[in-house]
Amino acid sequence: MGSLSEASRILEYNAMPPVLVLGVPGVPGFNAFLGLSAYYPGSVLGLAPPHVPELRVPESPWGRSLVPADPEDIHELAAVCEAHNIKTVVDASGWCALRSCEMDPVLGRRLNVAIGLNAMRVARDRGARLIRLSTDLVFDGNPRRVADGTMALGNYREDDFVNPVTVYGKLMAEAEAAILEGYPETPVLRVALPMGPSLNGHAGAIDWIESRFRKGKPATLYFD
Repeated sequence: MGSLSEASRILEYNAMPPVLVLGVPGVPGFNAFLGLSAYYPGSVLGLAPPHVPELRVPESPWGRSLVPADPEDIHELAAVCEAHNIKTVVDASGWCALRSCEMDPVLGRRLNVAIGLNAMRVARDRGARLIRLSTDLVFDGNPRRVADGTMALGNYREDDFVNPVTVYGKLMAEAEAAILEGYPETPVLRVALPMGPSLNGHAGAIDWIESRFRKGKPATLYFD
């Protein structure tokens, strides 16, 4: 059993219902929504942004658990939190399309930074807990010198220096820094490759792997 301080730190990462999940259209957010809904039945809401029709159809399987609102509008987001007395905001917002972020960094900033700042300000101002999902792409993957003077590859620690090499990684690192500056109590969870079902059935790694296997083709994700 860990110490009391360790137990307290783990508790910081727990959601306190009612919970609002942002980023449901993406794989991390969708799976956070499903998992938290199973853990806190009837106490988890997912934000349904206006550009995702799959979340707004009347026959949606999640029914009243979805709340229509635009996370880019801080007033709409604040109104949802107030109306449902939200105690925890799980911010899984983001746009992880690497090439698209390179081509359109303005849109990338809106989706990867601005929404996160809205979530931070709304949660902070109402005294709610904020949990931010980020990415391991805030690191460059190169060998680095660790505390004992040796060189290490991978196995990053939370206090390792970030050095992203993609626009997406740079935007997510910028969002991390701004969120932690504005609301230091926020735990930031850097997710590597989220594995789970996707909302539309073709947006996630599992969907791509299955599509390759159906065609009898290999599914290579990384070269080490």
